[in-house]
Amino acid sequence: MPLIDLVWVASIFSIGLNRPFGDFFTIEPLQVARMVVGAISAAIWITYVLRSRRVANTFTE
Repeated sequence: MPLIDLVWVASIFSIGLNRPFGDFFTIEPLQVARMVVGAISAAIWITYVLRSRRVANTFTE
């Protein structure tokens, strides 16, 4: 489940059941690894798109 969904569901349950947020918000190591890989991939692609002449030539009028 994406991070924003985990936060949302944990918040709703926490408020609805009057229990601490931490009881419902747990992140597994695999989820952390996926987020790190996604962030690194995004950083590489964003840098490429912003600096590439090929991209600039393709998407300019």
